[in-house]
Amino acid sequence: MGHHRSDRGSSLLLFPAALLVVLTLAAIATDLALVHHGRHLAHHVAAAAADDAVMVGLDTEAFRAGGDDWYLDRALVREVVATTVAAHDLDDRLVGVDVDLSPDSRQVTVRVTLRVDYIVARALPGADHTVVSSTARAVAHLR
Repeated sequence: MGHHRSDRGSSLLLFPAALLVVLTLAAIATDLALVHHGRHLAHHVAAAAADDAVMVGLDTEAFRAGGDDWYLDRALVREVVATTVAAHDLDDRLVGVDVDLSPDSRQVTVRVTLRVDYIVARALPGADHTVVSSTARAVAHLR
């Protein structure tokens, strides 16, 4: 079986196209990995803040009064959450932190919202970043 002269070099034309496809997929994978990391980081910070708030936020005077009338101090919970989030050194990536206490003041819900900057998609108009968020809850139990 012989090759026609017109077929020679056609694979050379396909190689740059294939390389472009592979580079495009790698770029998409890179930016999606950044988004996944940002979502994971937001969850880690939210969970740490909620756990710390439950551990430290107990109103000691209400607890010492005895009985089952203990609760988390709202101001102390917000202060602990702010301290924990600040300790994670998120700089300009932090978009917002929402703290919510349940009506009985025994459950803390923390929502952390972060800005994730793209690396490759930044070259496209209007696609320089995205915003991700995660929510974590912690419930106070006395033993």
